[in-house]
Amino acid sequence: MTDPISNVGNPQITPAARINDVGWQQLEPLLSILTRDLASYASPDQLAVLIESFRLVVSSRLPALDVAASMYSNPAALDALREGNPETAKQAVISQLSEALAELRASGVPEANLRMLSAAGFAASEISSALRTVPVLQNALTQNDAAQLKQMLPTLHEMFRDDGRSAHGDPPVLSALGERMLGGAQGAWFDQYTDRIRAAQKRSIGPVRQEDLPELMLYSGAPPAPIDETSASLGFWMIAIIVGIAILLILVPHC
Repeated sequence: MTDPISNVGNPQITPAARINDVGWQQLEPLLSILTRDLASYASPDQLAVLIESFRLVVSSRLPALDVAASMYSNPAALDALREGNPETAKQAVISQLSEALAELRASGVPEANLRMLSAAGFAASEISSALRTVPVLQNALTQNDAAQLKQMLPTLHEMFRDDGRSAHGDPPVLSALGERMLGGAQGAWFDQYTDRIRAAQKRSIGPVRQEDLPELMLYSGAPPAPIDETSASLGFWMIAIIVGIAILLILVPHC
């Protein structure tokens, strides 16, 4: 069931999908993981709408990792994605992301360590959540113990995977997206996030339209063309008139 849905990843479906500088090929494995997570309790057309909504939110310049994290942890974001309202989903992601960034600023964690966690594939809300629940992580981050932090990365991925976020079962997929979000700049971790949020707020996303989802045709035939009752009625009378004229032409010579 997931193979046809993965076609939604085609960046040619909507113009908005070409806005962002995200590497769409790097995004495809994450989309496949999200599709598998939802396949057991969502219909193919619901999956198609959700994945297309996800792509549009990412196209607004929000990091894919943070959109995925909101999908897993924020019911408002998930419902909006599922219902084909990417603008509402975007606002929910921004709200959750802003709260996480404020919490991380207040924690005093060095930005270099935050960059390391982002590059390893963790969303900002996941980092703030881990800080609250894993005391050892907080010590490693605040004491700037890079060696201990690197040793903890596999355990952190496992923790989130066991919490139901199966994307963390494939750290290289998340790391590729994390590296892409950070780019080549050093430091300024908070500034990069702020720039992303500002860019996303400036871009309005319309609702997902059925014509943007040609994959749905794989599951149901094309709807029958509507019958124009007026045209059908006119056609009937035209045939009756022609038949009547033909009968008159036959009878007139005999009169």
